[in-house]
Amino acid sequence: MAKLNLGAGEHPLPYYVNIDIARERSYIDLEADALKLPFRDNTFIEVNCSHCLEHFDWNEGQALIAEARRVLVPGGIFAVTVPDFRFMVDAYLGRTSILIEA
Repeated sequence: MAKLNLGAGEHPLPYYVNIDIARERSYIDLEADALKLPFRDNTFIEVNCSHCLEHFDWNEGQALIAEARRVLVPGGIFAVTVPDFRFMVDAYLGRTSILIEA
């Protein structure tokens, strides 16, 4: 089964379908919007999202997660890497707050 790498940019992963919103270079396999993935439901065993999620606002992030879930097979893996994961967990648990400037 296939694996998907969201927001691959200049860092494609071998053995993954590497997508990004802008195909400025030939590093990616497909130019696509992570919020509207052009794949059928239950297509991938893994969706990788490394240093991509933080580029979206809250609502877009929720949409991205929903899209990742849609294209994952049941029991599939959604691997997320963000710059400061501890801060995000603390914010989620209410130990700190997130300031979003307009």
